[in-house]
Parts: sequence; C-alpha cells; structure tokens
Amino acid sequence: IPAFSAEDPIPVVRIREVTLDAIRSGKVPLDKATVNERVTYHDPCNIARSGWIVDQPREILRSFIKDFVEMTPHGADNYCCGGGGGTVSIDEIREFRTGVGGAKKAEQIRRTGAEIVVAPCANCKKQLREVCEDHGLGHVRVAGLHDLLIHAIVPPTEMVVRPGGDEPAESVDA
Repeated sequence: IPAFSAEDPIPVVRIREVTLDAIRSGKVPLDKATVNERVTYHDPCNIARSGWIVDQPREILRSFIKDFVEMTPHGADNYCCGGGGGTVSIDEIREFRTGVGGAKKAEQIRRTGAEIVVAPCANCKKQLREVCEDHGLGHVRVAGLHDLLIHAIVPPTEMVVRPGGDEPAESVDA
C-alpha cells in the first residue's frame, strides 16, 4: 500500500493482524468448545491471489475451531466464488453468477463437508450465500471471520452479566 505521507509513513495495520497478535499474546482468551461445526475458509481473490492475506485467517480459525478443513485448491490458487468485479450486486444475472460462475465453488464447498464457510469479503459472503442456496447447500452457513470469532471470545468476569440481572457477575466494588 503506498504511503501518502512524506518521510514518516503511517503504518497500515489490518484487522486480521491486530486480531492474530491479540490471540498469540493471550490478550483475547478463546473457548475452543464454542464452535463445534466443521468450518472451511474461502480466500477472496482480491486478497489471496497475490499471496497478500492467506495464512493469518487460517491461524486465527485454527486457534478456536476444532474441525477446520481446507478447500482444494486454496490460498492463491483458490477458485473465485463467481461474484467478483462487482457482479454480485447485479441480481438480474444471479442465475449466471451462481449457476455458471459459482458452480465450481459450490462443488468445492460440498467436498469439504463444511457446515460453515468463512469469508472476509462482503461481496464473497453475499455470493457464497446465494451459491449455497442455488446448489442445494442451504444447510451451509456463510459467516465473516470476526462474526464467528466473537462467539469464542471469553469475556473478563467483570463484563459477564448474570441471567436476569444487570449487574456484573462479580462487582468491582465487592
């Protein structure tokens, strides 16, 4: 990413990097028993084809997913979901997008046996939901990386609210 400041460029840090650092350092404790479904990861073309962001999401997922399975191929060689170039926003061509453009991706998902497909790209998530619907994979849930991760985060005790109450489980004043 080009720097727009003269001598001291502002560092660009992606949310996946911040998340991974927090997990590695133990700042974000995770409950590995929260997500029990089989999970796979879709590499969006815009960040994976260049090898830009490939390994970080997988390390994050493996930190709290018991049954993570890769699509074949994956990473820089992964198949496009069929919604690239903004075509996902053109509902009039859905039959083409999902039937032709998404057919290979549907088969790729089917072969994994995954119940959840994680995709970090909003366009991919919309396309993958429609691909799953149109190819008999309606049981497969499409989710964002952080949408799934939030379920596994173990909150600090002082943030936990007791059932039926507004007070934290352990009061700070106690």
